[in-house]
Amino acid sequence: MEKIWQSEVKYQVEYSAHLANAVGQLASSLDKARGGDGGVAREQAKEQAYYRLDMPFRQWLLQVEPKQTQEDRKENVRKWRETARRLILNLGNELVRQAGVEAVIGRSRNEKVKNKLTERHYSAPEAFNYFLFSLKNIERAGK
Repeated sequence: MEKIWQSEVKYQVEYSAHLANAVGQLASSLDKARGGDGGVAREQAKEQAYYRLDMPFRQWLLQVEPKQTQEDRKENVRKWRETARRLILNLGNELVRQAGVEAVIGRSRNEKVKNKLTERHYSAPEAFNYFLFSLKNIERAGK
């Protein structure tokens, strides 16, 4: 495989990790909105994200042609990112639907931020908006 594809595959693995982290943060916030601590929910959502991305990523790798033109390579990467983003967005939607009425209303919690106790409100709408914002930032960063 050409070095350019080796780098590209590495970037797409990192991109997938950023998507998994974003959906993990969503799950954590939804859990906190229901009164949980967010830790287990975060890890379960990340595992689910990697599970859902695994086979499509492997199929994408099969499409990699070492001698592809730059335009073909860019199109190949664009298709993968579109697929990955759609899968993660669908998972995020599922998590919000499963969160229940409690999470829609949400709750405030005291949390330590930079060694200072701060009150923070968690709710499904706020969590989902932040999730969408995170996905946009991931796309913008080109990761």
